[in-house]
Amino acid sequence: MAQKIEKDPGNTLHMKHDEFVRAYLSDKETAISFFQNYLPSEITDHINFKTLSMPKDSFISKKMARYYSDILYEVHLKDTQAFIYLLIEHKSKKDTFVGFQLLKYCIQIWELYLKHNKNSKKLPIILPMVIYHGEAEWGVNTDFISLVDVPENMQDAIQDYIPNFKYNLQDISHISDGEIQGNILLQIMLMTLKYSRKTDFAEKLPGIFELFMKIMDDRRGIEYVEIFLEYLSHQLPNDYIDVVDNAIPDLIEKGGAKMVTIAQSWFRSGKREGKKEGKQEGKLEGKLEGKIEGKLEVIRQMLADNMPLDLISKYTGYPKNQILELVPKTIQL
Repeated sequence: MAQKIEKDPGNTLHMKHDEFVRAYLSDKETAISFFQNYLPSEITDHINFKTLSMPKDSFISKKMARYYSDILYEVHLKDTQAFIYLLIEHKSKKDTFVGFQLLKYCIQIWELYLKHNKNSKKLPIILPMVIYHGEAEWGVNTDFISLVDVPENMQDAIQDYIPNFKYNLQDISHISDGEIQGNILLQIMLMTLKYSRKTDFAEKLPGIFELFMKIMDDRRGIEYVEIFLEYLSHQLPNDYIDVVDNAIPDLIEKGGAKMVTIAQSWFRSGKREGKKEGKQEGKLEGKLEGKIEGKLEVIRQMLADNMPLDLISKYTGYPKNQILELVPKTIQL
């Protein structure tokens, strides 16, 4: 079930990236899909994903929350307890010292572990992962030791005395769309992060809406649509809001009742509610209502001609249960 989003009272006009990401990756199936597709199979083959849980919300301070999101997952790796620490980098530019941030968070995780496991003789494995969706390519060495200023020709002599680890980096902004894999929710989340700062994001929205249509029959579908649209309405520049406004009524022609649901959620979303006024607002909502009414009129005519519900659903794209909900009950079937 979608995690309910509570907005930061100090920033009520903007939904943060981390609220969007956390809502999607708090879904167990989506988190498992992410790890199975983006961690090496040599590791995932030995993880019992049935044991996956999220023991703590965040290790990130309020000061750093505008730049990062994090989620800690607990799993069984073979027969041992292990953690996957996922850090989502929201800066528009790469952070050279993200490895140092990860080291601090790993230490906090181990300290918390020892607090609750006082008799433990060893520390659990922590697999650090980073999702980055900034404008510039990452290009930062993912080995922690690369951050340490080691004198020339002394690395072999000193490296045994310096902590070292490598983190798994996923630079979402600079992979092809074809490389975005996983279940539907994961694809939607990654596509949104990839394009949310790019000028061609509007061109990708129809494809994202088509992904949503595949899960609209699932009881969770509408929840994740609303989370996505709330994020969209607060993160996109005003020009993008205009593009979405103009595109949604036309998408109803392709999406049927499922797209109607998405469109209605969009026109109720936060920034969208307060952005437009007057004639333009009325024109857009009138266009939307006209598209919906046009669809309903076709359905009414089909029903009046005694066409079976199966055929109406086939030709209009509306599921049978939604046909019955959308058409006034005064129509005699």
